[in-house]
Amino acid sequence: DGICISGGEPLMHDDIFDFVSKVKELGFLVKIDTNGSYPDKLEKLIDSGNIDYVAMDIKNCQGKYAETVSIENFDFDPVRRSIQLLLEGKVNRAIQSCGYCKGELWKRVLDNSDYFLFDVKLINDALHKRYTGVSNEPILENFKALVHSGKDFVIRTPLIPTVTDTVENITDIAKLLSKNGVKYIELLPYNKMAGSKYRLAGMTYSPSFDTELSPEARTEIFESFGIKSKIV
Repeated sequence: DGICISGGEPLMHDDIFDFVSKVKELGFLVKIDTNGSYPDKLEKLIDSGNIDYVAMDIKNCQGKYAETVSIENFDFDPVRRSIQLLLEGKVNRAIQSCGYCKGELWKRVLDNSDYFLFDVKLINDALHKRYTGVSNEPILENFKALVHSGKDFVIRTPLIPTVTDTVENITDIAKLLSKNGVKYIELLPYNKMAGSKYRLAGMTYSPSFDTELSPEARTEIFESFGIKSKIV
């Protein structure tokens, strides 16, 4: 069993060291989710031996980071230092990604990471382009590379009402997993708080689906393919 310490940004709290130490004393594994803004604290935690996994949320490439986080003159140096710390390999490194990148870059990511949380949203390419703006072809290719890499991973699907939770899409995802020997998936119900990030960026949140609808997990479809599913 383990504890994931997330946020917000957990490393902004000065009592994080005592808290992590007490969690470890209880016998739990500890995973830290961070945005990389506090490399000194991250290094101290790693050197303490009290954390087992680190997942770092990297928003964009350096040149577009300030625009992505909506902070003018953003100082990228702490993020770079945190990345360098993780590349030293002193702690297991977890990656949260949809795998949308070129295959050669994905291979480098596979080589430098230990555990993957990989999102599969839509199988139909036309629908994927409609809702995300990009093709899912590189995502599906990188999914296959992940499956055959020997790395530990969990496939996740965010359940968006009438978008990703349809019978057709859930069936297509189950077929993809079954074909590639994947027997477990985590389902993430739509979080209404997602719209707040748009406001922080000065954008209007106007989704094309009804946010008041509850998504359908359709776990019975995964079960029919011999796939265990968990709603998280």
